[in-house]
Amino acid sequence: MAQNAAAMVDLRALSPLTEIVIRAGSLNRPDARDILIDGYEDDPRYPNVFGLSTVFRQGASLDELARAAHFPHGKIGYSVLDRIRQELVAVGYEMVLFITPTARYADHHTLGIMKNGQVQQTLDGIAADALLRAFTVVSNPYKGKP
Repeated sequence: MAQNAAAMVDLRALSPLTEIVIRAGSLNRPDARDILIDGYEDDPRYPNVFGLSTVFRQGASLDELARAAHFPHGKIGYSVLDRIRQELVAVGYEMVLFITPTARYADHHTLGIMKNGQVQQTLDGIAADALLRAFTVVSNPYKGKP
């Protein structure tokens, strides 16, 4: 299987206060930290891409993203890019957003965590806690609806 290099979203070119990232599932469960750590993985379709599965589309509202994703989960987490950045920077990390579309999700992106300019291959507890603080959990009104 040929591997393709994943492009990165130029976060500097976006409005950090309005651009939204969503993630399926509840990030306020007691085991949410472990779920994030376990879910932070490499993408076999792209070399050197490690991170968490998310959905992002420039300019899309939370409603538009949730509707397009039609996750089967009853809850979704969302955050604006600046909130994620702030929480990560406060604990010594940065974020990167890889463009990693899938057959199911054209707007799929992989949220990677960087330290000293290097994408981390695993998610440590400090960075996971920062992400938990950054995301707000809401009910998914489009649960499984195409």
